[in-house]
Amino acid sequence: MDGMETVLELAGYGALLFLLALIIKSIYQLTTPKRDKNPIKVGLELLLFFSTLLLLDLDWQRWIPDTLWHPAFDDLFDKASWTLWWLSLTFLVSNAIRRYLWGRMRTDRSATRVPKLLQDSIAFVLYLMAVMLIVRFVYDQPITALLGKRETSAPRHQ
Repeated sequence: MDGMETVLELAGYGALLFLLALIIKSIYQLTTPKRDKNPIKVGLELLLFFSTLLLLDLDWQRWIPDTLWHPAFDDLFDKASWTLWWLSLTFLVSNAIRRYLWGRMRTDRSATRVPKLLQDSIAFVLYLMAVMLIVRFVYDQPITALLGKRETSAPRHQ
């Protein structure tokens, strides 16, 4: 596979993971009443739910009619479960850091606050690491090619 094809494939995986994260966040916002929005509790519930799915190792073919089933779905449901597990773990860790680390610094008696840009940058790095772990361990794609090539992040000069 050509280097550019690998980059495009990884970008496609990243876009899919981003969409999955948006779906999880939207479901969270729609289903949780405003007074009960504790993101750590929701993250823990999501993590436990996806962990249970993975531990049960459900035979998805039993639940879907044979006319709609395709053999490629076996791998699809497994990868989707692992992807959502990693994203829920990242969601939990990110919100725990936001609440217990940044929140504790804010409630100290010092007048200084942690800049929002720093908080969001740390969260972005966490999600970026999660995407890299998902690409590597769930989809079995090498991330060293993406991380090691300078040309993937810089424009070519002629």
